[in-house]
Order: sequence, then structure tokens, then C-alpha cells
Amino acid sequence: MQITFTLLYLVIVYFMTSQPFSTYRFVMYCVMSAYVSLISQTMGLIIGAIFKIQTAVFLGPVCSVPLLLFSGFFLSVDAMPKYLSWLSYLSFMKYTYEGTMFCIYSFDRDDLSCKDPYCHFKDPKKFLAQMDLNHNVFWSDFWILLGFMFAFRLACYFLLRWRLLMLR
Repeated sequence: MQITFTLLYLVIVYFMTSQPFSTYRFVMYCVMSAYVSLISQTMGLIIGAIFKIQTAVFLGPVCSVPLLLFSGFFLSVDAMPKYLSWLSYLSFMKYTYEGTMFCIYSFDRDDLSCKDPYCHFKDPKKFLAQMDLNHNVFWSDFWILLGFMFAFRLACYFLLRWRLLMLR
């Protein structure tokens, strides 16, 4: 069900935002979004396995905030202080953000439509450069997210086993 509702949402969003339809671009977008959906679900399962339900309900959103802050969406990794920038590499949201931006704005995308005489972000490459995404890292993000997914699922398995042993 997780993947079904994610894909249903993605189909609506992708076409309502007038993204160019090409099969490989759409599939890459869906894969990135499915990854973040499954990783987030597993993170919720891990929090639920470790803590009581009353604590887990409040701790889940609190754990999400640093992931978003260090993703590079609000503040680029280059603009972060050096003593904090390493935390961005621990955020799966960073890799999702990069991968999604590249699958939408890279891979020889045509110029964006703009009605103004001058539009700075008409060229998708300029937009990616402005977002500090100068080199295509889609496939490395893909594999890193796959690693996050397997690591989180494995951690969830062992934490659930530990929790069951503690209940006996």
C-alpha cells in the first residue's frame, strides 16, 4: 500500500506541475520518491520499536527536522558551517533532494517556459547551479538511498527482535 499511494500521488503531482514526460525521467522520479517513502516508513518502525507509543508519536517528527535541515533544501551544504556540514551526509533527505532535482532538471531537459522577456532560470542548468547541484550524482544518490533502505530495514529487524526478547 505504501508504494501504491506514493505512486498515485506522484502521478498527480508530476503531471499537474507540467513536467516533461519521458519514461526514464518519470521512472527515476518515482524510484526516488518510493525510496524516501520506504526509508521514512522504516524510520517510523525503528522509532516505534525502540520507544513506547506515547513517546514515539512525538519523537518521530522531532527526528525528521534535522533530516530536513541538513538535506541542503533550506541551506546548501557549502553554506553550512564546516563543523555541521558533515551531518548532511547522514541525512537520507539530502540524497533524495539531489536525486529528485537531477531527474527533473537534468538529462538534457529543454528550457523551461517563461513568459517574461528575461528569465534567469529558463535554462535548467542555471537552476541546478543556483541550487549548488553542479554535477550529476543521480546514480550515486540512487545507490546510497538503497543502502540506507537496507541498513534501516536491517536495524529495524534487530531492534524488533531485541524488543521481543525484552518483553519475555
